Amino acid sequence: MDTLNHLSRLLTPLSGTDKGLRIIQYSLKLLLWGVRKAKKEDLAKGLSVIGRKFSEAGTIHRVCGLVDTVIGCRTNTEKDKILKIIYDLQNVTMLLYYPAEDVWGLDAVGVIRGIEDPDRVSRWSCFACAAYIVLEMIAEIYE
Repeated sequence: MDTLNHLSRLLTPLSGTDKGLRIIQYSLKLLLWGVRKAKKEDLAKGLSVIGRKFSEAGTIHRVCGLVDTVIGCRTNTEKDKILKIIYDLQNVTMLLYYPAEDVWGLDAVGVIRGIEDPDRVSRWSCFACAAYIVLEMIAEIYE
């Protein structure tokens, strides 16, 4: 029961659900790679469709995450100056991450077109996410 409680607390906030969707999406990509290597094309086709659906759900979910980040920017009530700066910087990284990830995701599913280098957009999204994680570690060490 403790495992279910922990899983529920993890997946309830927007960030937790986004992480859960990503774990499933990326696990499917790895599984798909193995299935294609084994030349099981029917299974690969099915996994590919499921993976796209999780990708689409993640894209829609990240739009909600952008709204949550904007709200977080306006409601940072941290008393400690250093932690307030760290949290503000984390919000800035998410303000960069979510739009870049959404543009990349919408281009990948064909909703928008004309992105010259979608991989570049994806890399910037990863840089923003990595900066968030580094800031999170700094905040943990500081606390």
